[in-house]
Amino acid sequence: METTNISEQIMSVINQVAEKLGVAAEKVYPILRKQAYVEGLSNIFWMVVVSILTILLIKYWIQFISSVIEKEKDEDLIPAKWIVTIVIIGVGFIFLPSIKDTITAFLNPDWYVFNELLLKLIK
Repeated sequence: METTNISEQIMSVINQVAEKLGVAAEKVYPILRKQAYVEGLSNIFWMVVVSILTILLIKYWIQFISSVIEKEKDEDLIPAKWIVTIVIIGVGFIFLPSIKDTITAFLNPDWYVFNELLLKLIK
């Protein structure tokens, strides 16, 4: 009984998406499957961009604070150098997309589509 209700809800979501796209419901699934690959590529792109920016930010931060420590001879800045570096790394990880979703989008796009449809039902 519960399974039928979920199936009906998924079909309802597919029909709503089909209406918004202006296509037949049977054409929606291939579109959603292709979108799984697009999402995966987008996630990889942003992972690379955020990783590069985080590495560059850390590199320049360490160079900057090291030059300040050298000029000022202020040993109290050494802990600040590492605290800020750790914060930058933490912020970089926060903005990385989910690696699991990226892998799922490429290796099992059917599950990715199914999962996205279920998430739409929950909202």
